[in-house]
Amino acid sequence: MKLKLLRQIIAMSKLSLYGIFLQCFFCSLLIAENGVAQKVSIEDVYVSMNFENESLEKVFSKIEKETDFYFAYSKYVINRDQTISANIKNQSLADLLRYISKDTDLMFKRVDENIHVSKKKLFSPSIVEEFGDKDAFQTVVSGTVKDEEDGSPLPGRAVKF
Repeated sequence: MKLKLLRQIIAMSKLSLYGIFLQCFFCSLLIAENGVAQKVSIEDVYVSMNFENESLEKVFSKIEKETDFYFAYSKYVINRDQTISANIKNQSLADLLRYISKDTDLMFKRVDENIHVSKKKLFSPSIVEEFGDKDAFQTVVSGTVKDEEDGSPLPGRAVKF
């Protein structure tokens, strides 16, 4: 009788230990997050481009096609009539953006894979890089969706970004 009870205690202990190990393993999967070890600086991204009298929008779209970065800007920030000419061979993306910044008085701020374009401020650098935490950039948007005609709230409606 005592031997049977001892075997049951040992078997239950083994099963409990296996359960604890499995819980630790699955909890570590839940806590896992993307690392920033693979983030590449724009100083280390090299491009070769040639553009003659092209608008800034076309230059930005060419850079987007050749790299993994996306440009975000307001139509009021860039001058649509301004053109740029350059012949870039195997230079860093940062050098190209500095060249554009000199001609256009624009400032570039990189956050992850996005490059935000804004007007250059006095005594500010041309290029700023940030490898941010995605949670730090999230904001809460609240409000109601209203009918255009009478302004009454519409039930069950949501705004997606």
